Amino acid sequence: MGLGQLVFFSTQTGDAWALDPDDGSALCLARGGDAQPVHIEETEDRFAIEWTHRYRIGGSTMTFISGDETTSADDYPTREILRTARRLRKG
Repeated sequence: MGLGQLVFFSTQTGDAWALDPDDGSALCLARGGDAQPVHIEETEDRFAIEWTHRYRIGGSTMTFISGDETTSADDYPTREILRTARRLRKG
């Protein structure tokens, strides 16, 4: 799902992420169905997200980087994520 310039997705295992395709930032919203702590500041006309990860997609593998930690997932909906990101860029 796209909202503004952001892509949101969830998995059947209960993981959920917010992505900014423009700069490769990612924020884990839930892991295994458990909500994760997030920091989002909002005003009347804008919001700021404290991104916790960077991400990249290679084929069907999605890789997340946070500091020195790198994790990969082969069961995330990478095709749909890329399709949504392209649609958002087109406007």
